[in-house]
Amino acid sequence: MTVPGDIQLWTTRWDFLSGGVCHFLQTSQSVLDGITIVDDLDCTWSSGNGMLSIVLEDGRTFSSAFSFPGGDTSRLIFEGVEYQRVAT
Repeated sequence: MTVPGDIQLWTTRWDFLSGGVCHFLQTSQSVLDGITIVDDLDCTWSSGNGMLSIVLEDGRTFSSAFSFPGGDTSRLIFEGVEYQRVAT
């Protein structure tokens, strides 16, 4: 991601568990000033009619169509971003 005068590296991880529970971990690091910001929040999720809705514990919400490209459940497209399943 480019910010005027800076380049930032963003890493986002979603953990979706049964029962509508989830966890959100996002790290952003500024290359210019070396500052790292971490959002590490619990959340809830629900889906229906091809839409995924997420509410973070700080009140932020995300809602968008989602898909598994080619039926591959190890890949999730949400809000136009493709996420890859990782081993835990």
